[in-house]
Amino acid sequence: MLNEPKGRRELNQSQTFVWEPFARNEGDSKQILTHIFRRSYGWPDVFAVDELKSADDPFITDPTLEGYNKEWKTNEFINLCQTIANLSLSNENIVVPFGDDFAYMNAMVNWEQIDNIVKNVNEQQRVNLTVIQSTPSAFVNALKNEKEKVEYPVFNWDYVLSSIDKGFIFSGIFANRPDFKKQIKDYSALYHAQSRLFAKRVINQQVKEDEV
Repeated sequence: MLNEPKGRRELNQSQTFVWEPFARNEGDSKQILTHIFRRSYGWPDVFAVDELKSADDPFITDPTLEGYNKEWKTNEFINLCQTIANLSLSNENIVVPFGDDFAYMNAMVNWEQIDNIVKNVNEQQRVNLTVIQSTPSAFVNALKNEKEKVEYPVFNWDYVLSSIDKGFIFSGIFANRPDFKKQIKDYSALYHAQSRLFAKRVINQQVKEDEV
């Protein structure tokens, strides 16, 4: 999403909303619960620990080791959750993504980091916060089962442009036109099948040139 509308959604707490991509033809019969991440779907700051993209220090919980950062890392994650919660309509559930493109070269490094976050945040008594490892479906179910029901805003247009920085725009990467995508896939398969048949005919030396 472009930075400007994304910023507006943060201000009015509407990063989570009901998307009706086929509203012009289907009305509200087809709905998608949609969430726009505060930054991206990658790791939060200071938690990017991976063999391929190891930009930050790991969670070091042993006080006898150099670089011990248990309290600091725990507080960083708590502050992050509070920031996200302040921008959310929900008072009970938020989502914090972990990972990135071409990530998890060593999955155990990431699982250990996440386990440390869950353990240390849940043990602290400073704020009322419980962290669990979750999935998109579990997050959606948690929102549905909240005690205080939230009426999420509705969006019924298409998403074409995406921006990660000022003047840095992706166009059409995340377009949601399933029929058009299916046509491309079907005709691409037909083209590749024809190309293989053509190549076989060319390789076959017994086939005459006019038959090719």
